[in-house]
Amino acid sequence: MKDEFVKLQGIRQEAESKKGVSKENVAWAILFWPGAVVNEMDNRDVIEKVDTRLQALSAGARARGCALP
Repeated sequence: MKDEFVKLQGIRQEAESKKGVSKENVAWAILFWPGAVVNEMDNRDVIEKVDTRLQALSAGARARGCALP
């Protein structure tokens, strides 16, 4: 559980770093503007799914009496 929790936090941080005005979104906007929109939507979707999984892991950890980082 702890390993997955740490891994999910890393995925969330990566998605957060690519959200908004990022090098990737600027490149998409210059080359193909719909790509910037899709990239932003993908990042939001990843963050939402990671948050949902983190909540489930936290609930499972609490039920088992485990501590997560």
